Amino acid sequence: MTSLGDQHRMFIQAFMWKKFFSSDEVRQLHKECHVKNKVPRTELKNFVDRINSAISPMNMAIKKGTDEISGEDYYVLINADDNQISRLSSEYKPKELELFKKIINSIVLSDEGKVKSIDALNLADEINVPKKDGEEIVNKFCEDGWLMKNDGCIIFATRAIVELQHFLRKEFKDDVTICTLCQNIVFQGDICTSCRKKIHHHCRNKYFSGTRNSTCPSCKVEWK
Repeated sequence: MTSLGDQHRMFIQAFMWKKFFSSDEVRQLHKECHVKNKVPRTELKNFVDRINSAISPMNMAIKKGTDEISGEDYYVLINADDNQISRLSSEYKPKELELFKKIINSIVLSDEGKVKSIDALNLADEINVPKKDGEEIVNKFCEDGWLMKNDGCIIFATRAIVELQHFLRKEFKDDVTICTLCQNIVFQGDICTSCRKKIHHHCRNKYFSGTRNSTCPSCKVEWK
């Protein structure tokens, strides 16, 4: 990373510590990195692209993803080479990872891309983890940005969708759904009543915003 300046290194260090930031947090971090190092501010995209070029030999990258519920953008530091769940063994205990894997499986195989919170705790029972401990484990994965709670259910948070994209496509290639518009995996979205294709809420909003087009981007039938 010798080609990077102190402002870039400060930015990377922040991601090494927290792993993911909202778009607002990234803009503020980007500003602070330049102000504290007394260098002219550069455009955020070019700034991140330069960092990614420098850290790519280490199989690392800062990727941008969108929250499926809020539509807010997030930036995530990922291991671009190894996104298998097993690599998280240095951060989580075996039982924690085992429950996480079961929750992943339940979410992916569900029709609505989510699992009820009570059902997640029942999964803890299956691996001989008390429900109280199971709830603490789920909370831990929520705090770390892998999962999130929504209306009594557990869904994937942006970090999981961005960082585990390759893993999910490989391990669940016949079960994951791809958004017709952005070509990324979609769990929470809208389904065309005609062709049953699913698109993200935020992709739908962008697609139909400011245009007279009201047809499905896949089958071209009137979107209902």
